[in-house]
Amino acid sequence: MKSSRLMQAIAAAAMLGLLAGCGNDPSANEGVKLLRGAIQGNNARKEGAPALTQDQLAGALQQTGASIAVMTIEDSKTQTLLAQIETNGAYRTYANSSRQSATLRNGIITATRGLGGDVMSSETDSLVRHIASRLDGTVPYTLRFLDGEEAITEMTYVCTVTRGEMTAVAFGEISANGRVMRMTCSGTDLPRLDNFFVVEGDGTVVASHQWVGEVTGYVTLQHARR
Repeated sequence: MKSSRLMQAIAAAAMLGLLAGCGNDPSANEGVKLLRGAIQGNNARKEGAPALTQDQLAGALQQTGASIAVMTIEDSKTQTLLAQIETNGAYRTYANSSRQSATLRNGIITATRGLGGDVMSSETDSLVRHIASRLDGTVPYTLRFLDGEEAITEMTYVCTVTRGEMTAVAFGEISANGRVMRMTCSGTDLPRLDNFFVVEGDGTVVASHQWVGEVTGYVTLQHARR
């Protein structure tokens, strides 16, 4: 990415102050409601999470031509805007002005920084293939975290991926129809995971609900521009 575009992306992320702490708004995006409806009953902590107004989102989109997404941390019910700042092959890193970041591989979070208890790295090859192809199946999934003693700990899961209903997504500059894919994971002495992805026909994830560790918990990620 050219330096000018990088600066534009960081400037857009600086609009976090406008996005955090917004009250519930009746014009909240229908696509987000549909995604939350798909996961309702599995993670009620998201209820009442702050919602962006259309005017706030439009203002953020005008600040940059970079890809942007809105992330809600469901336990704390806080919201932040992330702008893409780097591409490395299939991996895209999004960040805000507070240096919080998430690295995505086709919409699946593979690493985080600055959130607390971050995902240092992960193994997602089989998962990405199944989600992008919108196929049922069983896949391995490994997450790595840095513990309090600066040692890497691994969580190794076996996950069942299943196809759900079709749903409409209209958020920011994205207007699409996608299929909800559910990812249910279990592992020995590990917390059960229920992740969800809304996937377009070309395999692109446009919205998701993902667990990113015991400290941060679940986040909802809604793309506003690819």
